[in-house]
Amino acid sequence: MTTALTQSFQQAIDQNNIDVILPHLLAANLAVVVKSIPPGSRPEFYMTKAPGQSRFCITCAEDIAYLARIPDLEVRWMDGHSLLQQLSPAFEILLIHDRGGSYLSKDQLDWYRSSLQQ
Repeated sequence: MTTALTQSFQQAIDQNNIDVILPHLLAANLAVVVKSIPPGSRPEFYMTKAPGQSRFCITCAEDIAYLARIPDLEVRWMDGHSLLQQLSPAFEILLIHDRGGSYLSKDQLDWYRSSLQQ
């Protein structure tokens, strides 16, 4: 299932412009991998080591089927705007999709957050 968000990552590469991803990220309905939490509480995101770096990321997908290989999976559905608001600026995002995965680094997410404050 190719979505507008997934397509925006390729557009960003083609246009050398990460800004094309932001509107699609904000609007996306994402299944975010979380730790076991009481209903109604703030999400405890499940962190994993970022690929090739000494940073950490959360894992999410627009289609929960792409997360099926994660053992003891628990997800919380949220839109991308809420995710950006609730995710600590220290962490990054790995989006799993039909083509594999796309990554948003801390620097890219900082740029998005600053764009939203303007």
